[in-house]
Amino acid sequence: MIGGVVTNQCVEAAVRDACDLGYRVILVEDGCAAVAPELHAASLRALNKVYCHVRSTAEVVEEIERWTT
Repeated sequence: MIGGVVTNQCVEAAVRDACDLGYRVILVEDGCAAVAPELHAASLRALNKVYCHVRSTAEVVEEIERWTT
């Protein structure tokens, strides 16, 4: 799972690197941000289903709860 600042720079680079290294990556969409909403949204669109799976915090928590029950 990856989150952080800035979505269209450091976060995007980390997601791409992790994927290239063979990790199955989840990018927490509301756990990162960019200086402009359109830059954030563009990175999420570019990365989703290619380098990672974009999920909200609520979706991640729900998935973890399913794993632990």
